Amino acid sequence: MADTTPIYGLRYLELGDAPDLAAATENLATDVETELVRIDADVAAITGLTHTVGSSTATFTSTSTTFVSGATPFGVTFVAPPSGVVFITMGGYFRQSQDGGVALMSYTVRTGGTMGSGNTVGSAANANRALICGGVVETSQPIYFQASRGPIAWGSLTPGNTYNARVEVAVDNGGGIDVVYRELLVVPSV
Repeated sequence: MADTTPIYGLRYLELGDAPDLAAATENLATDVETELVRIDADVAAITGLTHTVGSSTATFTSTSTTFVSGATPFGVTFVAPPSGVVFITMGGYFRQSQDGGVALMSYTVRTGGTMGSGNTVGSAANANRALICGGVVETSQPIYFQASRGPIAWGSLTPGNTYNARVEVAVDNGGGIDVVYRELLVVPSV
């Protein structure tokens, strides 16, 4: 009576089985081929994954105390990988314009391929994952803050669906934020 391996279920003959080597080797070959087809499909899915990156040098100033996209919205669209998880890294070059004020740069992920449209996935732009700039303002020689944040794992995405991530900015209490560069990198997780 033939038995199977515990992990892949490959059939093999046991010591007391009738010596039908032709059938036994055919069964084993068929079982191995079935597993190779599955593995090939998994490898193709992994090697077909690509990252999405975008940047903007469009400058603007905002005085909003809630997160907004500003006068020149920027973001990227991407397709969720089979895992439903991506890693997002954000970079920026900006400054706050009031002594003691704080400027924040974050992002929001939404469903669909239209930037800034669709349902928010997870939490909207917030201070928990923001780049933050604050301190004394030097009016004679403006100092810009350059940083990147990430990668942050973003899960619960529907594999194969399109999403958009848009950079948004805010200030804590008055003053303003001067933005000169924004960048987003979305890398699929396997």
